[in-house]
Amino acid sequence: MRLLKYPLWIAVMEAVQITGFAVLCALLKRRATRPVHSLALLVVFPANFAFDVLGAGLPTVIAQNMPHPDTAVMWLSAVASIGLAATALWWTAQLLLWDQGSRPAAARQLEAPVASERVAAPV
Repeated sequence: MRLLKYPLWIAVMEAVQITGFAVLCALLKRRATRPVHSLALLVVFPANFAFDVLGAGLPTVIAQNMPHPDTAVMWLSAVASIGLAATALWWTAQLLLWDQGSRPAAARQLEAPVASERVAAPV
């Protein structure tokens, strides 16, 4: 699984990492109340990298570092890593959807109403 001697599973890992970081940036922008809150991106980037690339890519990294990896093991580990990366990106995207209010109705009913949604009692 190489294109010009570049492992394609790494390309998927990098794409997931950048897309996940973009989603987290959008979430932080929605939540930040002051410009200084953008400094949180200095922590978010390495954490997101570790979660998406190192965590999801662990099966393939382990298989590559075996003394004599079998081709089938390499293919299976690459597919597992891509599946884990897709799951990680799905989780990250769900966080943004949750923040935007696209939660199930049951979850919204459990929350306390915001001050603008409260109805004043009649006098």
